[in-house]
Amino acid sequence: MSELTIDHQPLSGHAAARILTIAGTVDWRTEPHLQEQFDQLLHAGVRRFLLDMKGVNYVNSQGLGFFVHLAGQL
Repeated sequence: MSELTIDHQPLSGHAAARILTIAGTVDWRTEPHLQEQFDQLLHAGVRRFLLDMKGVNYVNSQGLGFFVHLAGQL
């Protein structure tokens, strides 16, 4: 199983935005960790995300569904 890493940094000039750098595999095994990270940021008031996914080597249908669902929440 590939590990999923997520790092987030503020986006200069945008208090409610973060740059997220995601690396690894986004699938049914790692989606709960991804959900947890986004839930924390949403709870903190973050409403805009810039995703840097150049380090992602695989996204399955559940991972893709997560991003589609997230976009619908924002």
